[in-house]
Amino acid sequence: GYPFGELIISFGFFLVFFIESVVLSCCPRAVHSHGDPEAHDDPKGMPESHSSFRAFVLFLSLSFHSIFEGLAIGVQKEDTGAIQLCLAVLIHKAIVAFSLALKLVQSGTEPRWRLLYLVVFALMSPVGIAIGIGVSLSDSDGSGLAQAVLEGVAAGTFLYVTFLEILPYELRSHESPLVKFSFIGFGFFIMAVIAIWA
Repeated sequence: GYPFGELIISFGFFLVFFIESVVLSCCPRAVHSHGDPEAHDDPKGMPESHSSFRAFVLFLSLSFHSIFEGLAIGVQKEDTGAIQLCLAVLIHKAIVAFSLALKLVQSGTEPRWRLLYLVVFALMSPVGIAIGIGVSLSDSDGSGLAQAVLEGVAAGTFLYVTFLEILPYELRSHESPLVKFSFIGFGFFIMAVIAIWA
């Protein structure tokens, strides 16, 4: 039959692609780039309100993305799968949180708003987890379909982040390409081994 699973994953991929495209259209230099020095532009010479607005749009984009990261954890049925995703999301979110905080400081956002943005951003993944758990525990007829759709969309978001954000940034850095390939391959090997018991 028709590969609906792959289609739903593609929807997740294009959903994040669309959100980031809208962000880039509104604020061309507000890029989510996991610490790319070029992305953290110097706000000097531009109105502070404009720079703060770009930081706010970036915050919205990352918060929305965090909900889907939480969904991917919340819909897991097995403890092993949930722990694996939790570790991956924690590592990823720590880097993103640092980048967001740096952008907020550089944009001249007031300290009270920085704190509010970061608290809300931190809560988005737990909100996504709660929604995913609610869907997975639901006994209604459509709960299985809803869970499958959420898992597919979340998988698509992970594919987008991995192949269009993390890897391009890492491959542009100045370290040895073979060393980077070795570590990526080693990470893949470890996850493949863990999947034996998942």
